[in-house]
Amino acid sequence: MKQFKFSSLLTVLLSVSLLLGFASCQKNQDGEPSQELLNPDKVVSVSYCSDVISDGIGMATQGTYGAAAQMPVSMLKASGTHIVAVRVGIMESATNCSVFVSKGLNQDPISSKGFTAVVGAWTYILLDSPIYIEGEEDYYIGYTMTSSGYCIGVESKSVSSALDYVNAGGSWSTMKSNNLSGYVSVQAMVAGGSYDDKIDIAISNLTGDKYVKINSMNDFSCVITNTGNNAIEGFKVSYTYGETEKDSSVSNKLMPGETFLYQISNCVAPSTVGSITLAMSVSIDKEESVNTNNSVSMEQLVYEESYPRMLMVEQFTGQGCTYCPDGTTYMKNVLDSRSDEVVWAAHHYGYTEDALSVAKSQSYLAFGVTGAPSMMIDRTKIDALGTTGAAFHPAYISNSIVNEMLAIPSFVRLNLERTFDEESRELTVVVSGDFLLSMPNARMNVFVVQDSIIAAQTNGSSNYAHNHTVRAILSDTWGDTFEVAEDGTFSVEYSYILPDSIYSIATTSAYANKAFATVPEHMEVQVFVTDYNSSTTDRKVQNAAKISFKEND
Repeated sequence: MKQFKFSSLLTVLLSVSLLLGFASCQKNQDGEPSQELLNPDKVVSVSYCSDVISDGIGMATQGTYGAAAQMPVSMLKASGTHIVAVRVGIMESATNCSVFVSKGLNQDPISSKGFTAVVGAWTYILLDSPIYIEGEEDYYIGYTMTSSGYCIGVESKSVSSALDYVNAGGSWSTMKSNNLSGYVSVQAMVAGGSYDDKIDIAISNLTGDKYVKINSMNDFSCVITNTGNNAIEGFKVSYTYGETEKDSSVSNKLMPGETFLYQISNCVAPSTVGSITLAMSVSIDKEESVNTNNSVSMEQLVYEESYPRMLMVEQFTGQGCTYCPDGTTYMKNVLDSRSDEVVWAAHHYGYTEDALSVAKSQSYLAFGVTGAPSMMIDRTKIDALGTTGAAFHPAYISNSIVNEMLAIPSFVRLNLERTFDEESRELTVVVSGDFLLSMPNARMNVFVVQDSIIAAQTNGSSNYAHNHTVRAILSDTWGDTFEVAEDGTFSVEYSYILPDSIYSIATTSAYANKAFATVPEHMEVQVFVTDYNSSTTDRKVQNAAKISFKEND
């Protein structure tokens, strides 16, 4: 869903200043705002979205972003008399965040206020003064920020709204005009109405390292949210982590819709290898309207040793793909200087089958590839990108993502030895290594890849150099099972007769009946171990290795 959502809005982000304005104190019917409105205990949200932030939209480039909802006066008055706060959902780290309420997106705001965003959850911003809902002109409630990536939180819906706005580089336009689906995660918090009591507190967004070394110190965080319409005067957080159990009372008052970032520091991991669960819960001293959102948990893998990781990067491209040369450039800008840390294979699928396609590669579209250019790293869904599968647009690759992926410990080591007989053109590869942890569903995957194949490329040239191109897959599509000794060691051998040329499997006239010579000096064998799972979207790479067919002179 989220590949270049703003590509039709702007191709280049401009640096502009945020919407600024001075807060003006709106008076109620009696003149000055009452104390109840300055510090209301009952508040309800008004919005087109629900409380679920299910997606994010944006662009790769750092710049000015924003979102806003256009709300009729009648819609707001149906819930109360004053806008007292705003809630927004932001999905990436952001700076220069400012919330606003105005009568037009290009007008000075009635009220604006800077804030610090809670990433991946709702951020509640109490306005300096309540705004009396009056007049006939619609209100515009929203925010601006400096960020990048899929930063604007949205609720995924099939609707394309003409009343929800997005901003890239200072220009506002509707979700509908940009062919974007869903509602922006923006809510007006309204007080002064007559509300049925709803008392509810929730816990969510539990985060922490998925892998920790034995006896190490590690930290966790979660988000506590008042999901009712009554203020909550304090709450209790409890958690268990191995043999540690702890309760903590928090005295903070939470307004309806307000969030609190709760952090746990210096939890000592167990001294034995295995899985451990962190379980957290939140409670209040009142009967709640909902009791199904008070607990959350996560699993950690505790390990003693690990091996250096080499990343398996898989690209999805095509000769007829207009934007694929750009996709390759994005990848080269990050990966070319990191060749000793990365194995790079290019599948000619995702667009259309072409003269360089290998039949088995088509199965890998199951990782969430909906078009080309696309890519994935270690066949792993990267949560920060917000994608539904492992695949993402190459524009979003960065050194920080590569570093994060390399930091994931590997528990399998791969050693490659090969011989290549130039006369018979027979390649023999011996893959050996060992496991530090039991991995009964491990599969061995073997690719043959070629660089410098000169062939046509749309938006490239008729003599475009296709690199990292998968020419054969020696293992089963999803990898081969193999024997592992009791001590965790293994050794597997593969043989392959390299043909003089590899012929196209495509049937369309543009790509059929073509053959490309194989050049051993431009070829390598790539080997990687995956943890096989019944779901095609969850077959992560545990480690990878590569070796050339022959030593280059």
